[in-house]
Amino acid sequence: MSKTKISRAKMSNTRISKVKMSQAAIFDIDKTIVNGNTGMLYVMHFFLKGIISPLYAIKINYYVLRYMLHRLDYESAMRYAYSATRGWPVEKLKKMIKRYHDKRIRHLVYNDMKRIIDEHKKDGRLIIFATNSWEVMVENIAEELKPDYLISTRIGVKCNRFTGEVIQPCFGRHKSELVKNLAAEKKIDMKKSYAYSDHISDLSLLESVGNPVAVNPENRLMAVAKKRGWKVIFPK
Repeated sequence: MSKTKISRAKMSNTRISKVKMSQAAIFDIDKTIVNGNTGMLYVMHFFLKGIISPLYAIKINYYVLRYMLHRLDYESAMRYAYSATRGWPVEKLKKMIKRYHDKRIRHLVYNDMKRIIDEHKKDGRLIIFATNSWEVMVENIAEELKPDYLISTRIGVKCNRFTGEVIQPCFGRHKSELVKNLAAEKKIDMKKSYAYSDHISDLSLLESVGNPVAVNPENRLMAVAKKRGWKVIFPK
């Protein structure tokens, strides 16, 4: 099996657990750890700051609307949306993201989810954040909550500008594959592990663990959770 590229969250030395890390707790971020969609919040912020043109903002909403109307598959919608980042300056964007994170995003993290993450850490589980969000938009959250691994969508960079090309997709089946490859590499027992998500696009990931948890589930995931008797939570 080829080695999967995993985005490591910037953090201090790996946590020393009370027990061997044979189990993991895997968390989506948007609407699961954070009360909102970080991507859309940043898009609006960039638009107001002049980084994003009105045309780009319209395109993003167009792709999202087509997906919601089931006229565009999730993977295509994500690739179209990320393609518009071509030419964005890396360092300038990261500085803007950090300022907006400190001002708004960090305050949207659910206290209940912080507690759940801490409980899993105390129980010795490997903490994995797996999100379809763009890496630069969630790395500050990872800095603060300190997962062992951050797996996210990555965009290419050339000459200090983003290329718009998705070099590591982390949505739908791609996210599940990245997590499963990491689990195999770290010898994680997925049947004893936990996964938390709000969206039906993470169904295969939720099905791969012994303890799936639907967090603020949208209608399709709620229906599946009820049918299968999965735990459902609405954090504050």
